[in-house]
Amino acid sequence: MPPRESIEDIKIEFKFRTRKEYKQSSHIDQYCIIEEVNETDGNFLKIGDRPQIEREIFDPRSNWAREIIGLGHTVAFGEEKYFVKNIINNIEAEEINESSLRQEDIVNQLGNLGERPLENSIILGSVDSVYKKMMQKNHWIQWDNELDCFCLQVGINKIPVHSVSEDFIGNNLILLNKNSVKWRYKIDNDGERLHIEIYDSKVEPWKYDIILYVLFKQILENNFIRVISLI
Repeated sequence: MPPRESIEDIKIEFKFRTRKEYKQSSHIDQYCIIEEVNETDGNFLKIGDRPQIEREIFDPRSNWAREIIGLGHTVAFGEEKYFVKNIINNIEAEEINESSLRQEDIVNQLGNLGERPLENSIILGSVDSVYKKMMQKNHWIQWDNELDCFCLQVGINKIPVHSVSEDFIGNNLILLNKNSVKWRYKIDNDGERLHIEIYDSKVEPWKYDIILYVLFKQILENNFIRVISLI
């Protein structure tokens, strides 16, 4: 019989599965320039979760799955929420009546977003804005199998259009040149963006204290970002 896996083996598998879910759920790479660093400058932020979980999940004798579905997704969702809300809070929005919004308005805005804007820009909007207004109603965008997202065709250029939660983008559209936003991750000693620490719980001795988080810093070049508020 093969040797029974150890608690440490199970912890390694748990970290692997949690990071896999995080990587599959995180979309920040699609929105901006990513940098990975080994040190912070004191201005990095932390987004994460800290669940207390049953010790049985790491018991080699148990039949528990070696993962908790949703942990990695929770961190990725928090990243995206910060990414969007920080832009909305720092960029003055231009109000445009929803019924009078034209495709030309968006294209003209995109054309002013820095160097080679039509090659480097993306659009972010809520599911309602992207699917109901831009696709179903006006047919401005089409699904692109190669890019695996909806796109706005402008000449030979395809502008990716990504939907994010309406809870934090509201009725806004964000137009940005990907080069105008930098997102710096502080990686851990294994080169991973998602830090995972496992300790014995001091509050509930029959549980483990799981700390998972990302350390990051978002840098905006406001001149190459536009926010349109649909009214």
